[in-house]
Amino acid sequence: MTATLVALGGLLLAGLLARRAGAGAGTAINAMLGSRLTVALVAALTLAMTAWSWGSVTPPATVHDETAYLLQARIFAAGHWTAPAPPIPAFWEQAHVLVQPVVAAKYFPGHSLLLALGVLAGWPALLPLLLQALTGALVFVLARRTAGGAVALLSWVLWLALPSVRMFVPSYLSEVTTAACWLAGWYCLLRWREGGRTVWLVALALVTGWGAITRPLTMLVWAIPAGIVVLASVARGGRWRSLGGALVAGVAVLAIVPLWSARTTGSWRETPLAEYTAQYMPWDVPGLGLDGTAPSRALTPDLRELSAGFREMHAQHTARALPATLVQRVAATIADAPARYLLMACLLAGLLTLDAVSGVALASAVLLVLAYLSYATSPMWLVYHYEALAVLGFLAAAGVARACAALMPARAARDGVLRWRSVRLGPALLVASLGFLPMALASAGARRDYHLKNARYFDFFGGLVALIPESRALVFVKYGRHHIPDASLVENSPDLSRERVWMVYDRGDAENARLMAIAPGRAAYLLDEDAMAIAKYRPGVPPR
Repeated sequence: MTATLVALGGLLLAGLLARRAGAGAGTAINAMLGSRLTVALVAALTLAMTAWSWGSVTPPATVHDETAYLLQARIFAAGHWTAPAPPIPAFWEQAHVLVQPVVAAKYFPGHSLLLALGVLAGWPALLPLLLQALTGALVFVLARRTAGGAVALLSWVLWLALPSVRMFVPSYLSEVTTAACWLAGWYCLLRWREGGRTVWLVALALVTGWGAITRPLTMLVWAIPAGIVVLASVARGGRWRSLGGALVAGVAVLAIVPLWSARTTGSWRETPLAEYTAQYMPWDVPGLGLDGTAPSRALTPDLRELSAGFREMHAQHTARALPATLVQRVAATIADAPARYLLMACLLAGLLTLDAVSGVALASAVLLVLAYLSYATSPMWLVYHYEALAVLGFLAAAGVARACAALMPARAARDGVLRWRSVRLGPALLVASLGFLPMALASAGARRDYHLKNARYFDFFGGLVALIPESRALVFVKYGRHHIPDASLVENSPDLSRERVWMVYDRGDAENARLMAIAPGRAAYLLDEDAMAIAKYRPGVPPR
């Protein structure tokens, strides 16, 4: 409530300042916001807020997707495409991870290849933090090139204030990479159209290719409007040779996918994603309704529970439900915002400012939402729309600027630009930015609390395992009755032989004995989630 009142007060004060618009203060503000130092400051503040909301310098992966991406990053950092299958794969089965015939994440490799750089540096969170800093800087730079420094500052603040940004930004999820690719691609496109230098077109192709080997559908919908712009510009200027060079660069990046597939599944035509889907979740594919195909591998209890929720969502994801699903997903984007009605009004006003540049960006955002209607998911799992949120931040800022411009005296509009881009609006938009800043801080604080709560779960059980005195151990994990199926204490590794502790499923005394026989040099323990305790493993005896 406090953040809403502050934002409303900021907008009212912004309106009053717009009525008294003067060129001097606006020019000074635009000059300050036009410097490279400001871009560096925006990047640094974005990084700092992301790190703070993550809650730790070395945050754990808290959901299966993050765990899979980090595992693959560790495998890449070790110089391999895959890791050897564990001795009895059923003990190491995890969501989104192949454990037979090799160990590898199912996800396309672009994001994990970048995460591997942080793993090599000894800080896995490094690349997500840097990518988010880059994304924040590009939000500001692109808005500044399109509508001036004051609108850019407000765009950045409103983007940070969106709860969906803070919900998914501090994470190891691949959308962190594709969001940076979207904005970097637009930047390259703008620079190429302004100057015509081939290097920017090649950079555009490289960025697009990297996004495609990270999240193919996400980059496809981005590339459709951008590709139309490129082809139209090339046709008008007859610059087909430069297009050819860019295509070669893009195809070179895309060639990573068949290589990755061949080294993981043995066939360049079958991706690890396809193999994992067939093994565990054949129904988890784009489309309407539930595919009744049975998985080729038996599911562990937690995977069965995880699958049950997804299967129910797929069963309800029908053609008849699509309109309601679309409304729910769009509404959920800002449903939790402290000042959501203000944001909605700003967004509607922003639609009145559309031009060719912002129209292309909005087209990509709309296509993204429509494309992911093919996926059955919870309306609150908004990470699939994450790349589009920068567009919403800009449109909301443009809407505020247009409303303020409507309050300007007529004489103040004669500055040679559209009224909502007027330099005279600098003081008003600066105040509006300060008004919405508490919303951004509130969103970051809420996400920090969430991450700290999740981290306590992993820290607690990690602390129990750390107390094991033996140099080599085997820990059977017995999940509790109320285990959260999105979290996993079972761990795969790029090289099990080098791991001090093996964290595996408790599969019952008979099965456990088989694994213990394979690893006689490891002290066996049982970790009981319900009892929140760990003790020496004794068949039939729970830990105390």
